[in-house]
Amino acid sequence: MLFMFLASLKHCGKWDVVASVFKIKPPTFQKMIMSFASVVSSFLYEMFAVSAADKYTMETLGNTFRNNPCARYATDVIFQQTNMPSGQMKEPSAYYSENHHLHGYKVEVSVLPNGLAINCTNHFSGSEADIDIFRNNAKFHQQHLLKSNKEKELVDDGALRDKYPEPGWCLLTKVIRVL
Repeated sequence: MLFMFLASLKHCGKWDVVASVFKIKPPTFQKMIMSFASVVSSFLYEMFAVSAADKYTMETLGNTFRNNPCARYATDVIFQQTNMPSGQMKEPSAYYSENHHLHGYKVEVSVLPNGLAINCTNHFSGSEADIDIFRNNAKFHQQHLLKSNKEKELVDDGALRDKYPEPGWCLLTKVIRVL
């Protein structure tokens, strides 16, 4: 089951393609993989994403972002295209992104300078504004942007160091102009 799950994550474009590799009917295969994913997803997220946030502090990272050495992590909202949902007109329009001119989902991901993700939100509809997704995840950011005593001693030579001496470090792409 684990092998089928990993193969689906790596190669899944359409369920029928991956299901045919394992000689299982696509609806059965999809239900089986999604059931397995719901069981292991919380464990995998805890093991790889949450533990990375605790393990890699600014002091232990050793490397930083080239242009912003005082930032702990970078955050961006990514868009994943999907097929247009069927049904009433209101339903498909909720997933339509004016910015991308496609239907899909949006997810906010926060990444450390070493490339490990420390947070990934649940998906939002494509019509949701990036800044609203960031604001919905404010609890995570407030928790992870607190500076320890050792981190307060790190040299902060960022452009906004005088205006924001205390809050912490987070790089935002695209959203930063709105904040």
